Amino acid sequence: MARPSIDNLRSVGDFATTVNWDVQFIKLPGSLNSYLREDLNIQCESMDVPKNSGTSTEIWVRGHRTKQPGLWTPSGTITLSMNETVDTFIRGFIKDWRELCWETQTGRQTAKADLEAEIMLFQLDRSDDPVWQYHLIGVYLEDYDPGGQMQAQSADIIKPTLTLSYDYFIEKSFDGNQPSRGGTRYSQQSFTE
Repeated sequence: MARPSIDNLRSVGDFATTVNWDVQFIKLPGSLNSYLREDLNIQCESMDVPKNSGTSTEIWVRGHRTKQPGLWTPSGTITLSMNETVDTFIRGFIKDWRELCWETQTGRQTAKADLEAEIMLFQLDRSDDPVWQYHLIGVYLEDYDPGGQMQAQSADIIKPTLTLSYDYFIEKSFDGNQPSRGGTRYSQQSFTE
């Protein structure tokens, strides 16, 4: 087989870029509903893409080995990097969510169902129409970095990082079908299970 030509490359179409995406907190814990979901989207600088990892099972019979696919499980955590503002919006969000998970003074915890969120990550095409979605279920704050250190020689902004745990995710093309070639246009529609 010959190596691809420029015409082969041109026939592939638009390539997906890392800047065309959108994140939506579609469900926040009840006591965090005062935080505007759109602000969380705007201030999110980067987000990991969730994934499943597989294992293999080895079978040995009289000196011979074969392998077969084992269990596939979600990685279980994702990281969001946020851009902080002077009103400490993100730090307040982290503190309030952290206190739901474990109250600093008392050690009380909110029931898991009451501290979980649901998040959707959308991959967008070049016209900002969604083409792929990840729907994360059972999301809660597992760890965070408040944004590094204060310093005297730089005007960089504070970038808190949230490590979020999740139970599982659903992924599919935005219209629910398998991706196809040939210029299929995805229409705007809301997510439905």
